[in-house]
Amino acid sequence: MSSSLSLQDGSHLSYTDSGPVPNSMTYTTVILIHGAAVNGQTFERLHPLAASYNLRTVALNRTEYPGSARYTDTELEELRHGDTKFLERTAVRIAFFIAAYIRETGIPEEGGVVVVGWSIGTVSAMAPFSFPEAIPLETYHLLDRYVRRLVLYDPPHLAFGLELPADTVLHDPWGDATTKSPEEVFETFKFWVSSYFEVPEGWGGSINELDSRKRTERTTVDSWSQEEHDRFFSQDGAARAELHWFSEAMQKSINRMATSCLFDECTTGRYFFNLSVVYIACGRSPWHTIWAAHRIKEIHDECVLRRIRPRPMEFVAIPDGNHFYRARSEVNYRG
Repeated sequence: MSSSLSLQDGSHLSYTDSGPVPNSMTYTTVILIHGAAVNGQTFERLHPLAASYNLRTVALNRTEYPGSARYTDTELEELRHGDTKFLERTAVRIAFFIAAYIRETGIPEEGGVVVVGWSIGTVSAMAPFSFPEAIPLETYHLLDRYVRRLVLYDPPHLAFGLELPADTVLHDPWGDATTKSPEEVFETFKFWVSSYFEVPEGWGGSINELDSRKRTERTTVDSWSQEEHDRFFSQDGAARAELHWFSEAMQKSINRMATSCLFDECTTGRYFFNLSVVYIACGRSPWHTIWAAHRIKEIHDECVLRRIRPRPMEFVAIPDGNHFYRARSEVNYRG
């Protein structure tokens, strides 16, 4: 069952909630932020499992998705022009949601909050920690007390505004000349993004060696029932706004935002000082995310070598998981 929170900026966001953990005042609250076209309902299978891990799971629907507010004309104009103001608004909105949820539910401070951004939802998850000065002081202090960890769950390079090598020749659903409309783009995207790709054994980082198929025979979307598809897949909201996140102008703004969140000591050394980051990379995902994980690890290690202090960062690999990986599995830690 969905609930909704009215926020201080005049908007509202819808969410589902596993509820408090019985007989526990130490549980951790995990706030999950979905990606493009596939809404927060896709996390619903985590809710029944949460309490057994002393977790409370909260899956929100971003702006433009079912039950949540739509972007205003001003916000859409900022998005289309790649205006940093749009990302600042996103930061404030997500911060307001977290703060309102804390106040509304009285979750235990001891367990704290983990914010998880999946796929392009990573942009929204990083935003409050990229623009701390945009957040009202009372809200900032509340988040600083509660939020312990930021999880970047299999994000694509577009979530960081990473520039691809000039010689990249891989299939890209956002630049596919055979698709004629935003709706058609997302119709083909859902099979590509939920496929099970292969990474060459011993892959060393060369982008054009990655799997460039439009889809694989097996996909997660094909396993959904029609009823699940109708609940999980929100093409209309995505078609109205999502593609603008990938414009050249917005990608430059996102790159500055991600750098501020993860690697800029002016932010990492002054704000949300106790926040740590976990980067989860799924080994059978599209090349967008495989290459992003490789490149972000490179940037992180370069910062360490140059004695620039990034946020504390742990890299976790799920070699056999595709982009829609949800089940419990053995994971390999690196970094």
